[in-house]
Amino acid sequence: MMKPPFKLLSIWLLVFSALTGVSLLAQKGPDSLRMDNRMFYGKMTSGKPSASWVAFFPSGQLAEIRHYEGGVQDGIVLALDANGFIVKQGFYSKGLKEGRWLQFRPGGRIAGEENYTGDKLNGWKIGYYDNGAVREKAQYSNDLRNGTTYWMDEKGNPIAEYNYANNLFHGIQWTWYPGGVLKSESHFENNVQHGLHKEYYSNGNARTEGEYTKGRKTGTWVEWNPDGSVKSKDLMPE
Repeated sequence: MMKPPFKLLSIWLLVFSALTGVSLLAQKGPDSLRMDNRMFYGKMTSGKPSASWVAFFPSGQLAEIRHYEGGVQDGIVLALDANGFIVKQGFYSKGLKEGRWLQFRPGGRIAGEENYTGDKLNGWKIGYYDNGAVREKAQYSNDLRNGTTYWMDEKGNPIAEYNYANNLFHGIQWTWYPGGVLKSESHFENNVQHGLHKEYYSNGNARTEGEYTKGRKTGTWVEWNPDGSVKSKDLMPE
């Protein structure tokens, strides 16, 4: 979903305020420092970057603005493209990423969203298609996938839904055919398949069903034809 334009306007107000400070620094002859392969201009205090620092495109247009306290990033971060659109927006607290970080495509369309606590992903990480529809939506805790991750197509139909515990498959996992027909259902414990496994044809009829025990097929496995008639039944060896 596209974010309300008034949020972008508020960001531009911040940029304007920062630029006002930058122009004053320029008159005094600001310090310069190369960071992340880009030359930044700002003020050094006791040999460390402080307050607002900015980088420019060769045309002289603003490319990025950062804020420092005591030599570490502290405050808002904004990066722009050569056409003046914001491409990255975030916030640091004492050198650590905090809160909501956004990435944008040319023209202002949102491309991604991440949420941080103490420089680690916590909460939702969301990727978007060019049309604004959600492509991937993943739950994170302490920089690891924990909870459910959803994948969708550009029309919003589900592609996959996986559950994680500390970056490992854990719990039920689903996949779908294009258009939203269920394709498979499986169960995992700590990245090992364990429990009921089902597969379906694109017409919705069952294709395969059986049990996994700690990664091994066990019990009776049944396979069906697309019309629903039984194709085979196999008893797995112990």
